Amino acid sequence: MNKIIFVSFKNERQAIEGAQAIREVRTNVVYAGAIIVQDPNGKIVIRQSIVDRPASTLSGLLVGNLVGLLGPAAVAIDSGSGALLGAAIDAVKAGITTEFLKTIQQELASGKTGIIAEIDETWESPIDIRMEPLGGTVFRQTRTQVEDAFFEKEIEAQQAELANLEREKEASAKNQEKEESTLRNTRLQAKIDAIKHQIQEKQNQLIKRIKAVSEEGRERIAFLQAEMTNADEETKVQLNNRLKDIRTEYELRAKKLDAALGRCKQTHPGLISRTA
Repeated sequence: MNKIIFVSFKNERQAIEGAQAIREVRTNVVYAGAIIVQDPNGKIVIRQSIVDRPASTLSGLLVGNLVGLLGPAAVAIDSGSGALLGAAIDAVKAGITTEFLKTIQQELASGKTGIIAEIDETWESPIDIRMEPLGGTVFRQTRTQVEDAFFEKEIEAQQAELANLEREKEASAKNQEKEESTLRNTRLQAKIDAIKHQIQEKQNQLIKRIKAVSEEGRERIAFLQAEMTNADEETKVQLNNRLKDIRTEYELRAKKLDAALGRCKQTHPGLISRTA
């Protein structure tokens, strides 16, 4: 199961040992990860990667984006400031909860060192057992694929708003007061044009997301195949099973995203462009 884990340690030496232990757990696949701390100014800093290379570009970006969310965004979430909405949306798009971010922020604020990683974890016990003697406390977040649905939901909301504006403009055109109707229609048309532009941008993002998901799937398959090269027989069986799951998972996600794009195209065919 795809998860984000955070392991809290009292110091960096323990975190380095913990990173090595995580890599040694044969039932897991570590896609990307880093040792992180909070500096005296409150900034979250990456000390070092815990993998030689991330399993995919998106895996590496995910860890980097999470570190970014732990800075001002986590403070905004904690304080309830005006930046809360944007930070919360960014967290949802990353497939995690704001509560998980707050937990990490609180651990680092107390002067601890942490490991944040994206992993595929079959069982929780192996990591828990390895972290306990090192003084590590493990926090987990099952990574939901909400980002795939996020763009479609945003597009649907904007399309509903566009439909309402177009109906309002049509009703305004029937207004007996010619001058008043013309002015109102001009304002409505400006809003309609703006919404159409927003929908186009979101649709382009959805197209890019489809490409990114396909690329991420290919990169993860290649990563697992490389891992099998020098693995023992037991580990090869586990990795082969994960390969089958990965292929099925990414094929399904790509199909769902293509279907979402198809629904968008049916609603406003003039706005769709696959050249994004």
